[in-house]
Amino acid sequence: MKYQTLSLACTALALVIAAPASANVVYQSLADDSAAQVEGAWCADCSYYQAEVQDQFTLGSSANITGVNLWIYASGGYDTAAIATGYTFHVYNSDRSSLLYSQLVFPVTTFATRQGIYSLEKQVGGSLSGLSLSAGTYWAGFEAPMMGTMGFAGGNGTGRQVGPNGDFALGDNAGYQLLSSAAPEPASWAMMVGGFGLAGAAMRRRRAAVTFA
Repeated sequence: MKYQTLSLACTALALVIAAPASANVVYQSLADDSAAQVEGAWCADCSYYQAEVQDQFTLGSSANITGVNLWIYASGGYDTAAIATGYTFHVYNSDRSSLLYSQLVFPVTTFATRQGIYSLEKQVGGSLSGLSLSAGTYWAGFEAPMMGTMGFAGGNGTGRQVGPNGDFALGDNAGYQLLSSAAPEPASWAMMVGGFGLAGAAMRRRRAAVTFA
């Protein structure tokens, strides 16, 4: 019986450990980017115009941000270039006076590809590390040697294009999501705690059964 109990405990723990990590969307620039109107593709260090696309976002609570999904221009090889060389993701403070975070992101997942009004569009995802933000307002920035970010209407309209020629309001938003690793579901926590309890009980019974000559 003790071996069966210990086996059940180990199985419960293995199920919790082996469960794939999920992610929560902690910020999305558009309520529904599948239905939002595309207004254009804004260059983020395009070969003919060096610039960074920036966009304001607000977090209602602190978050450990572990990933970013971004809609990019996917015609003319721009998506291939952005995926091959990656793009730099920046986070600035609320008035863009201070750079808080910078990481080169290599898109590793394609979530959607569609023909937009002006061009082919692709939503790609990549991981981030070491980005913990408290509740508040920030600015995200996207730049790459050859990349265009898709501009969508229907958001808060804070998108900007910043480069040597100036700092221009775009009147729309880059399409992006910020992701945070989800905490285990309550059922998973219960299984894990129960598993530890069963393992402990089995070990206590086993120790109690030991006798010395």
